[in-house]
Amino acid sequence: MLRGRGADGLPTLVSDSAAAAFLESDRASYSLGLEQCLRSVRVGGRMAVDNAWSCGQLLDDRPGDRDVAAIPDLNDRTAADARLQTVIVALGHRLWVGTRVR
Repeated sequence: MLRGRGADGLPTLVSDSAAAAFLESDRASYSLGLEQCLRSVRVGGRMAVDNAWSCGQLLDDRPGDRDVAAIPDLNDRTAADARLQTVIVALGHRLWVGTRVR
């Protein structure tokens, strides 16, 4: 387990070395975290990201959290990425779960 800023800790992980990764950070950093997790999680490994619906604010006209805008970007990127098979699970604030397939 790494604690602290993902931008500091994730690059230290060896490529293709992890069986799983759970990303929970400030939502503005999710794109960076996603790329680092994809690099470090081996093919067949699982990944999860917290707050896939941004605490229910994703569809609000004026969300209270300015980082909500990062969530549609993350969801679009993961849906289009051929390295992943993904789903959003209805647990808590919604959990994005994926398997690295390439």
